[in-house]
Amino acid sequence: MREIKFRVWDGLRMIYDHPVSLIASASINYFFKNTENVMQFTGYKMFDEDVYFGDIVSNNFKTDKEVIREIVMHDGSIMMKRVKGNSKLPKYINLHEWHNMNFKIIGNVHQNPELI
Repeated sequence: MREIKFRVWDGLRMIYDHPVSLIASASINYFFKNTENVMQFTGYKMFDEDVYFGDIVSNNFKTDKEVIREIVMHDGSIMMKRVKGNSKLPKYINLHEWHNMNFKIIGNVHQNPELI
């Protein structure tokens, strides 16, 4: 069973281990006007770094073609959605199958919107 934890973007900084982790997800809306700022831990790690929804990852696979992907929920699965670059892989790839490959977290949608 994966650990349930959240982080929150308050507009200036990322807050980890916020008390929101103790609140049922249905109650999050009460505490935050914009729930898009609340990111849940996926249960996966990349290079010992926790992966959250909204993280932006990159892969190189030892080529010059960098592909940028965002961690999202798609069709009930935790996926990496291609947002920049070309790849022979589908637009959505399953995080479970690919998290141990050459992907690295390079930012998130709140602090690094220019990446997407």
